[in-house]
Amino acid sequence: MSEVEFLSGSQNIPAYQIGKGDKGVILIADVYGYRYDEMRRIANLLAGEGFIVLLPDLFRGDPRKIGEDRSSFQEWREKHPTERVMADIKAAAAFMRKSVKKLAVLGFCWGGLQSFNAAQTGLFDSAVDFYGARMDVTGASKITCPFLGIFGGKDPSISSEEISALESELKKAKKVYQVKVFKDCGHAFVQKRENYNEQTSKEALALAIDWLKKTLA
Repeated sequence: MSEVEFLSGSQNIPAYQIGKGDKGVILIADVYGYRYDEMRRIANLLAGEGFIVLLPDLFRGDPRKIGEDRSSFQEWREKHPTERVMADIKAAAAFMRKSVKKLAVLGFCWGGLQSFNAAQTGLFDSAVDFYGARMDVTGASKITCPFLGIFGGKDPSISSEEISALESELKKAKKVYQVKVFKDCGHAFVQKRENYNEQTSKEALALAIDWLKKTLA
């Protein structure tokens, strides 16, 4: 494991990198950022399954703090516009492509949304979205790689109607996809946070790992 940097425009972006092999995964953190111990845990888990994992600092040193007042969330979010975030993801992909033959993107919460968006760039061979909210589901028609969406049925940030609409768009566009809803789980049930569910967390991660192994083969 090591701390590395890659260049995005004129900015050096720090990242945590771990693992070996020619199959890569760019892991996109939730709002607590790339130093969050839960994201490191998942990066280590993926590396143990045979992937080389890059966990970049897409907040450029400005993640949310655990327990931070929700009232400031929108202001904080606007400091990290989609255009800049996507530029950093594309730079991360270019960095990883120097050493891997196949490359996936996988994200949680805020990172799940970014994974959905990144799946539309043509830069990835597979994508996994763990409960990404605020998706423009019409973008599903632009997805260029196999896509796995994992959601909680009791997640207030993503309605069942939105999930159904996403699946409908993927089906209509004849994409290679799977959408899995863990019906009794809330938001962020994979991370060891307030909605953590050990059993379904393990099931969801196993599903994602199996998906990556199949689609990056």
